[in-house]
Amino acid sequence: MFEKLSKKEKLQKSKKIFMHAVSKDASWQGDSAEYFRFRDGEQWSTEEKQILEEEQRPALTFNLTKSSVDLIMGMNEDSKKRYRVSPTEPTDAFLAEVLNDIADWVYEQYDFEDE
Repeated sequence: MFEKLSKKEKLQKSKKIFMHAVSKDASWQGDSAEYFRFRDGEQWSTEEKQILEEEQRPALTFNLTKSSVDLIMGMNEDSKKRYRVSPTEPTDAFLAEVLNDIADWVYEQYDFEDE
């Protein structure tokens, strides 16, 4: 992907990839609130709850989703991965260091170790 690019082109391509990742993350953040509520057992819509209430029926929720999510999160915790950039040639060391610093900042900023 980067083998035959100049340092400037490598940096520009890295910035482009980073910005793409940021935009995808922003999109995911918008959807995630609903997903987290579903995982936490809020699986009935307001309309469904209203209908059940009018019919004097309980809104029972058998939350099988949370246990599955918790299992997957535990498995992920046991096999954490941390991505590192390695220089392909000695002159790429500075660029690799910059990209690793950016990755470390993102990990710390968004608590990737805990999410």
